[in-house]
Amino acid sequence: MSEEPASLRVLTLNALAPFFADWPRRRAVLVDALRELRPDVVALQEVAGGGDGDEAGGLLGPDYHLVPHPGRSADGVGAVLASRWPVRTVGVVDLHVTPRTAALPWSAAVVVEVAVPPPLGTGTRRAPQADLAVRRRVRA
Repeated sequence: MSEEPASLRVLTLNALAPFFADWPRRRAVLVDALRELRPDVVALQEVAGGGDGDEAGGLLGPDYHLVPHPGRSADGVGAVLASRWPVRTVGVVDLHVTPRTAALPWSAAVVVEVAVPPPLGTGTRRAPQADLAVRRRVRA
C-alpha cells in the first residue's frame, strides 16, 4: 500500500469589490466554494479590509492567518494573503517602478514565509534575496 504524496492546495481569487454585482449573493457563493475547496494558502484580490469590513476573514473563516497587502484603494479595497498555518512577513517589494504604476496603491508584492508542517515543511529554504531578485526582473 503506497502513501499519498503530500500536497499543498493554493487558490487565487479576484472577489470583485463588494460594492458591485449583488455582493450578498456573491458572498454566500464564495463562502460555500471556499469551504468546499479548503485551500491551504489563498490570495484574495478586491476584498474590503480593516475593522468591521474585513471581508477576507469573513469569507475564509477563523482558521486562517491573514496578511493584508499594505496598499488599498481609496474605498478600502485591496488584497490579502491567507494561510492555514502561521505566516511571517519577510518584506514588501515596492513595484512603483514606472510612471504608470506611480499612482497605484497596490503596486507592491508581499513576501511571506509559511510555517508549513511536515511532511511539506521538513526543510528550511529561505529567500533572503527575494526582494533583489524581484526588483531585477521588474527593471529588466
